[in-house]
Amino acid sequence: MSPIAVGKGNEVLRKLVSHPSHKAPVQKRQSVDKCITQCTTQEPSREFRSRWPDFYEHRPHYHFMAPEGWMNDPCAPCYDRKTGLYHIFYQWNPKYHEWGNMSRGHAVSDDLITWTHVSYSPIQYLLPYKRGSETLSLASSEDGGKTWTKAEANPILPGPPTDIEPTAWRDPFVNAWVALDALLDRKIGQYTYGIIAGGIRHKTPTCFLYSIPNGKPAEWTYLGPLIDVGLNCAKNRWSGDLGVSWEVCNFFSIENTEYIIANVEGGKSLDGALSSDPSEPTTRQALWMTCTLALHQNGQPQATPGISGQLDQGCLYAVNTFFDPVKSRRILWGWIPEDDLSSAYRAREGWACCLALPRELYNFQMEHVVRALRSDLSELHNCQFEQLTDDTFTLQTLGIRPLEEVTGLRNAAKTYIIPDFSIKSSNATKKCQETVTTSWLSSIMMKTVIEFSTLQERLTVDRRDSVIDTDVNTSSVSSPLTLFYVKDPVTGETRLEPLQIRLFFDNSVLEVYANDRFALSTRIYATGESSVISVSATAKAHMREHQDPVIALFVDTTIWDLLQPPRTM
Repeated sequence: MSPIAVGKGNEVLRKLVSHPSHKAPVQKRQSVDKCITQCTTQEPSREFRSRWPDFYEHRPHYHFMAPEGWMNDPCAPCYDRKTGLYHIFYQWNPKYHEWGNMSRGHAVSDDLITWTHVSYSPIQYLLPYKRGSETLSLASSEDGGKTWTKAEANPILPGPPTDIEPTAWRDPFVNAWVALDALLDRKIGQYTYGIIAGGIRHKTPTCFLYSIPNGKPAEWTYLGPLIDVGLNCAKNRWSGDLGVSWEVCNFFSIENTEYIIANVEGGKSLDGALSSDPSEPTTRQALWMTCTLALHQNGQPQATPGISGQLDQGCLYAVNTFFDPVKSRRILWGWIPEDDLSSAYRAREGWACCLALPRELYNFQMEHVVRALRSDLSELHNCQFEQLTDDTFTLQTLGIRPLEEVTGLRNAAKTYIIPDFSIKSSNATKKCQETVTTSWLSSIMMKTVIEFSTLQERLTVDRRDSVIDTDVNTSSVSSPLTLFYVKDPVTGETRLEPLQIRLFFDNSVLEVYANDRFALSTRIYATGESSVISVSATAKAHMREHQDPVIALFVDTTIWDLLQPPRTM
């Protein structure tokens, strides 16, 4: 493979069409100085840095994170029309590298990329669930979230419904819901709706639905559990497992499709793996599902799931979304944990966890689909197919991609372009390719390999040789991904859609995006000041006979090195 040496903060944008064995000729340069530009403007204290000499060793450069200590769970993302600022809150332990002594961190931005921290918010303690230990209370701010006033009516809800035994009752979310207004024969704008995530013990995960009159935020009326899917509801590896209890649930509409997002506890691995020991079952994952709303026979509103899938195929969790009125889009935030490190390793660094790059959710649609790589279309329970012609379909699923503002990170970056090239068809290249590979080499012996297998319809991040350290989990992260053959309605020619991959590597954070409908987050704790990237594809002879003989082609292969926020406030 022909390598290119890059720093620890970079993006690779690559489109691959067809697939015989080939190597890409690219230039190589020497290692570069590590960029330590912080994505937050509040620098860690001098005393803190002296206590934690490894503070910057694996600290991301352009991902959002707390100034120091442990962070998790993005909360209450929103846009303030009055000030023109975006807000993000998060759970934060500023004094230690583990969860505990939880405070509420708060930051603001006018571009969703560069953030400024606001002063400490009130302390909030989160304990294991016990009836009566959690209530719902209300506080308001008149100065952009700097100070808060508690409502006199607190607590506005004393606890979960008394007629059920909950597994959890947490993480309130409030939004308008036009489809529910129509179901309940209500005028649009008279009510908003709140959900509180959890589950009913031994029965189902769910979110508890409440009705709130507009202008009366302290008046919550319980309407019942929104959904009943049973325990560990799953169709196959494409759909995800809905688990036994939920955290951080959202509902929203995109065009005419209703969505529910749930952060799932107790899910089982369905021929995939999170960033954890592969011998252990998957226990948490962020899922999406479409749904239809109807009135139950008892008169309560109920949602029935349609298609479903994972929002992120790796370690991303505690996702939260909001509607951005500036550009009329749904934005997702998510938490990237530090589960691959031992507590002792985290202690040497003095911080833990960050947020993923902000992402846009949208309705992804592809017309004139004929077939997938190997799976029957009926098996793809994360996609909906409608008959378009006698032999083609229209595909719809949830699209996911980095916000367009992320391109601003490239402004100060070094750019490397791999020229387009192709290999002419021959007897050797008519056997369809099995794997497409991207590799990071952090030293002569250490590497991380990102591989897409057309035979298995699977994308894998192979971290087994990424570092040698018993305090670091280096198991592979793998998840299903397929491509589709599409028929040209004019010529009748059937072609395989290109594999389009975007990789963001930020010191220890790797985010992989594919074809605007796939995302995978994981951690790579490589050592050294530089990395080497190489790209290749490998031909195999045992593909299905009806697959097309194709010519190998890389298109638009570009690397931006040393991505960083465009400015500091």
